[in-house]
Amino acid sequence: MLFILPWEVYTRIERLIGNKQSQLLQEVKRTLLATFPNTDLAADGQVVAAPFQTYNVDIVPAFRFIRGSIEGSIPDRPYRQRRKLAIIESGR
Repeated sequence: MLFILPWEVYTRIERLIGNKQSQLLQEVKRTLLATFPNTDLAADGQVVAAPFQTYNVDIVPAFRFIRGSIEGSIPDRPYRQRRKLAIIESGR
C-alpha cells in the first residue's frame, strides 16, 4: 500500500543524520503501532511489513514532489531484497 506522507515529513527527514530511510520507516512503524498494537509490524528494507491474520500488507512511504509526481520505493516481489524506485503518478 502506498502511503503519501506530508511534504513537511520529507523535509524533516532530509535534515536528519544517519540512515534516513531507516529512521523514516521506524517513525511510520511507531505511528502504526498506536493503531495496531497487537500486530507484529516490521521495518523491512523500504517498507513497513504488516502481517495481519488474513493478509499481509507492505506499507510504502511516498512523497508528492514539487513537479507533481508521486515517488516511492516498491518491493520487487517475489524477491523482496530487490527494490525499484518508481514514479507512481506523473504530474504531467
